[in-house]
Amino acid sequence: MLCGDAGVRQCSRSRARGQQGYRPGLCAYHLGLLPLLRAATMILEIADFTVRPGTQSEFGVAAERGVQTIISKAAGFRRHELQHCIETPERFVLLIEWETLENHTVDFRGSAAFVQWREIVGPYFAKPPVVEHFKRI
Repeated sequence: MLCGDAGVRQCSRSRARGQQGYRPGLCAYHLGLLPLLRAATMILEIADFTVRPGTQSEFGVAAERGVQTIISKAAGFRRHELQHCIETPERFVLLIEWETLENHTVDFRGSAAFVQWREIVGPYFAKPPVVEHFKRI
């Protein structure tokens, strides 16, 4: 099926049929480029955690469990990586890829799942985490 065929949502090229040079089916969706475009527009959350001394192992296990059982089910979640600092053993960085900024800041942070996540990892915090968002350039 090409864009504009019956039952297929029309892309901008299909709506522009009257324009010179229009060729149906030559849109990102029909060329199979949407995964690449989505990857280029994803948001990277970087959460910097400082945990209480002596709780590093327990925090690592709890954080991985929390991501796998709670965060990974959130709308827009793509993947994660948990890193443990060598020079500062109480420091961890959690990298999470989201489809959109709102998937994290609105959908996840405003949900009961966020409360569950903080119940799992919060007891280990020495101070509140620093969380920032980045986009690919």
